[in-house]
Formats: sequence, C-alpha cells, structure tokens
Amino acid sequence: MVFNGRKKRNIPVFLILLLGFALTSPLYAQNTGASQKFEQKLQWQIEKNAYEYKVEVRSVSGGTSTFHTTGTSSITLNLSSGDYQYRVYAYDFLGRESSVSEWRKFTVLKAVAPKINAPETVETATDTGKKLSVPVEIKNIEKESKVELINTETKQVVQGTLQTRTSNGEVVAASAEFPAVDNGDWKVKVTNPSGLSSESTTIKIEDKQALEAQRKLAEAEEKKRLAEEERFRREEEKKRLAEEKRLAEEKRLADEAEQKRLAEEKRLAEEAERKRLAEEKRLAEEAERKRLAEEKRLAEEAEIKRLEEEKRQREEARRLTEEAAKRRQEEFARKAEKLREREMDAKAKREEARKKAEETRAANAEKAKAMEEKQKENLVELQKEWDRQEAERKEQEAKEEEERKIREKKEAEERKAREKKLAEEKKIRERKEAKEAKKEYWRTRNYIEINAQLGAGAVMNVYDGQLFKYSDSQYIPSLKAEISYLPFDIGRIKIGFGASGIISYLQNSNEYVSYNFKYGMFNGLGLVHLPLIGDRFYAGFKLGAGLTLMEVNLTYDETFSRTQNAAPYYGYIDVQGGACLYWLVTRVVTLEAGADFTHIFIKDMPTGNVSPYLNIGVRF
Repeated sequence: MVFNGRKKRNIPVFLILLLGFALTSPLYAQNTGASQKFEQKLQWQIEKNAYEYKVEVRSVSGGTSTFHTTGTSSITLNLSSGDYQYRVYAYDFLGRESSVSEWRKFTVLKAVAPKINAPETVETATDTGKKLSVPVEIKNIEKESKVELINTETKQVVQGTLQTRTSNGEVVAASAEFPAVDNGDWKVKVTNPSGLSSESTTIKIEDKQALEAQRKLAEAEEKKRLAEEERFRREEEKKRLAEEKRLAEEKRLADEAEQKRLAEEKRLAEEAERKRLAEEKRLAEEAERKRLAEEKRLAEEAEIKRLEEEKRQREEARRLTEEAAKRRQEEFARKAEKLREREMDAKAKREEARKKAEETRAANAEKAKAMEEKQKENLVELQKEWDRQEAERKEQEAKEEEERKIREKKEAEERKAREKKLAEEKKIRERKEAKEAKKEYWRTRNYIEINAQLGAGAVMNVYDGQLFKYSDSQYIPSLKAEISYLPFDIGRIKIGFGASGIISYLQNSNEYVSYNFKYGMFNGLGLVHLPLIGDRFYAGFKLGAGLTLMEVNLTYDETFSRTQNAAPYYGYIDVQGGACLYWLVTRVVTLEAGADFTHIFIKDMPTGNVSPYLNIGVRF
C-alpha cells in the first residue's frame, strides 16, 4: 500500500475516532540471558473508514522512529526494556491519511528469571503447628511473584507465600511459608509476573518423630519377616529333597529314552545320507549326458546351417554369372540384327539403283565395290568385338572359378580352425569342470560335517535373579563345549543336530557363610546353518532341551548356629535356543560367536539366563 503524504483535514469530524491504547498484558522485554523470548502487543480501536494503519514508535529518550504497517487494529513488537511512545496514522482505501492519534507513552519492563538458594534439608515436628517455613534466599523477584512447593515423586503442588523485603532497591525473599506437607523430596518454584520461573534443588523435608516411629516399626517387621523366612526355608528344604529324588529318577528314565532315540536318529540319518548321495550322483551323471548330447546336437545343426548357406551362396554366384553371360549374348544378337537390317537396306537401295540407273552402273561400280568392302570390314570388326567379349566372359568365369576355389579353401581352413578351437574349448571346459567337480567333492564329500568346539563365555541372569543372590557380579564366567553333526544340505542350507554343555563356577563368602556354586547345562539341539557369504560364513540357529545340574555347598561359620551343608545336588529340566555367526576359517578350523537363552523349570522359581560365548573348533 502506498501512503499519500498529504493530510486531508476536510473529512467530517464524526468519522475520526480517537485511537485508544490497550495492552492485553503487562509489557516485558526479552531476557537476553534466557532462551524464552517476549513480544509486546499494541492495540487500538478500529476506525470505521480506515483501510490501513501506520504505527510510528520511538524511544522517549530520543532516537530514530520505526514505522509498522498493518491492516488490523494491533501490532506485535520485540523491544528492549525502557520508556517508549507511539502514535497511529489511519488511511482510507484510496491511500489518503484520514486521521492521526496523539503521542501515547508505554513502558517495557525487563523480564528476568528468579535466583533461588535453598537448604538441602528442612526438619519439622508434628507438634510445631500447621505451617511449614522454608528458609530460602531468592533474588530477581517482584512483589507479585508466586511461590510453589512441588513434590518430585507425586508432582503434588502446594501454594505458598513469600516473606519479602527490599535491599538496595531490589525485592528479595528470606523465607517461604506453606501449609504442612508430608515427608519427602520437594522443590521450591518461583514464578515472576513475566512468566519466567526457576526451581530450587531438591529439599528433603523430614519429621523426626514420625521417622523414628517408622524405623522402630520397620525393625519389628523385619524380625518377624526373618522368622517367617526361616520357617518357610525349612519347609522348602524338605520339599526340595523330595523333588530332587523324583527328578533323579525321571532323569534316569529320560537318559535311557534319549539314548535309544539318538541311536535310531543316527541310523535313519546315515541311511538317508546314503540314499541322498546315490541320488545326487545319478542326477549329476544324467545331467552331464544330457548336456553333452545337447552340445553335440547344437554343433551338428550349426554345421548343417553353415554348409547350406555356403551352397546357397555358390548357386547364387553361378546364377548371377549365367545371367551376365545371357545378357551379353542377347546384346550381341541385337547388334548383329541391326547390322543385318542395315545390310538389307543397303542391298535394296543397290538393287533399285541398279534398275533405275543401269546406265550408270559402270560409273558407280567402283563406288559399290568400295561400299561392299566397307561393310565387310564392319562385319569383321563386329566379329572381333564379339570374340573379345567372349574371351572376356571366359576370362571372368575362369577368374570367378579361381576365386571360388580360393574361397572354398579359405572356408575349409576356417572350418578346421573353428573345429580346433571348439576342441580346445571343450578340453578347457572339461578341465574346468573336472576342477570344479574336484572342488565340489572337497567341499561336500571330503568332510562329514562333524564339528567339535570348545570356548568360553559368561552366564547372565535375565529374570528371577536367585543365581546371583550371593555374588557381587551379574556375570558368571563359563566354559562351553559343543559337538554338532550337519548331514543334510538343502540348497546350501545345512540341517542337523548336536549337543552342548555349559559349566560355570561361582564362589563367594561373608561373615556368616562360604558359598560355592557349580552350575552345568547339558542340552540336545536341532541345528540350522544359513549361508551368508560364499561357503565360509553362516548364520546358525539352534533349539533344544536338556537338563540343568547344580551343586551348592554352603559352609557356615562355627559361631553361627548352623551346621555345614553336605553339598546337595539339584537337577532341573530346561529348554534352550540360540543364534550364532559361524566362520569356516580353513577346511578344518572353525570359529563361532553367539549367545544362548536357557529357561530352567524350577518349581516356584522359573529362571532364565543368557550365555554369550566364543568357540574355536575342528571340522571332521
């Protein structure tokens, strides 16, 4: 919008509305030390015929005016703290100035965040009354500032009042009063009228009398709990011994059944492997016979097509030669026919001349004789031309025949070269196939895919946590051994089975007892290896079940009212699954890194743990 600089004072007075100054909230300047940004809003009454407004703002202390154009009755500014004045120009839809307000003053206050210094602990007593006084030192506040007490756990908010005073012209606070609150961790929050606020560090509010009563009650409850735990432990010990006896019998029966199952699985696997190897050999021989027959058929078809193409090219060349000779003969016949016609015309003329001018025959005899000699010469020249063309044709035919013989000889040499090249390529392909077959043999048949591995790792408890009850560490070092058999190979995916064992040992002691814990997990597994990179890197997955054996030896101090534990044994059924990265370092040496998860079925205390490991092994 382009403003017209001329002032129009002839507009009716009732159309000029005095512009009013209204602030929706106190004006505050941006606090340069904080991330929050404040804006100021100037607002005035709308003039009926005003289309656009221009606002002039300047500092009271002097300086350059700034102008702001808007189509509404307000503008938003971002001024620093200080005293300012402004006036508003109104323009109609033709760009003419219709009215201007008087200069009006306003003040922008500086917005700052309070600074709080509070104690770490505030002690109270039940009989001190219903008021809580918190000694604090708060700066950068105003009389209208609010103070709150906020619980760090429940987020409960309690409103309070500030006890303020003036120091060097600045409002400060020495304490804050609140209604009585519960014990716990609280924070003091102070908010200035500008909206900026600050929180103190955590203040612990404690009631000494209530805490002492709670401590005594907790001690009594702890004594009662320990007595109940001792009774429960004795009952559990009796149940555990009976359960161990039952599990030992179940283990014996399970071991016998597992041995029978493994023997039957081994027999079936060996039989299936023999059948698979025989079928693979038959299929490979049949595929090789088909490949050689197809190559022979394709070579014969290519040779037949080549010979037919050569025959067609020779016939085409002969046909073109015959057509050229035929065209030359026809051309010679046309020339001879024209010569005979000219001769007959000349003869007719001579006869007519003879009849008409018998009397001049003698005079013209010499002339006729000369003409006849010339005609004879023409006939001789024509015969020579025909003989020359015939000689050229025979020479061309001889040349073409010579070229044909050279071409046939060259084609025969090229055919022999191609046959020799095909024979050499066949020998190279056969050597390459023999090499690949040898490599494939060493890859798939030289080894029976039995792997024996040994390594180290750790046992980490995932849930229940009883295994680490007496330990200062959350990791139990372990030894791991594994043997696997992968007889099945389906599209480079290897499938088989195996067995693994993890043994851990933990020892700890305190002033009452020495704790020795031996821990072993023994599992039968189903295995799958998926190829990742070539024939050396695989991703392995396993799933199975087995038995977890534990030996616990508790030796109590002689001053403690317990006898030495007789190192009881425990046995529990478990299920295990895992994943690993399998690297075939050489044809014999293997490296495997992975992690196993085991769930142990312990009555009333099911336990789960993760066992990362690194193994090195030998491939047979």
